[in-house]
Amino acid sequence: MVDALNAEDVFELACQVERDAADFYRQAANTLDHPQVCDLLRRLASWESRHEQRYTLMKETLRLQGIAVKGVHSQEYKALAGLSIFAQGTAPPWVITPRTTPRDVLEEALRREHASLAFFKAMWRFVADEPAAAQIGRIVADEREHIATIQRALDHVSNQTAQAANDETGYVRDFQ
Repeated sequence: MVDALNAEDVFELACQVERDAADFYRQAANTLDHPQVCDLLRRLASWESRHEQRYTLMKETLRLQGIAVKGVHSQEYKALAGLSIFAQGTAPPWVITPRTTPRDVLEEALRREHASLAFFKAMWRFVADEPAAAQIGRIVADEREHIATIQRALDHVSNQTAQAANDETGYVRDFQ
């Protein structure tokens, strides 16, 4: 766990989370051979880049005017500090290989979005400044929509895979 975080560190971590997500989506889109999934990944990369810009602006506002945050002894701070490990990229990098399927990428994207959502929800509770909290709240809502969008794509890809398996074997498989 991080020993101490200041508000500027928190916004920089948020920027890093968004940069990492955009990089992951771009790399996957440039590697996979699935037009619909690649289109979704490119859109997600664009959305994450916009989030990074918003956090960069909030960080600059904090530097110039100050943004009120909860104290270092608050539960919100402790939760955010614990989740900051995720944001600092301590997890091993996820490598896309020629054998990586669209389903693999979407499952990893879903895992990453859930982790991002946990971090941003903690950040949302950490920030006491109402305008900044409102912006973070909108990003939290966006992250939830990313999860729903990725889940729909994953369901679609999974259904295509199941249908292809059914077509090849001539019988219906039970994937439950």
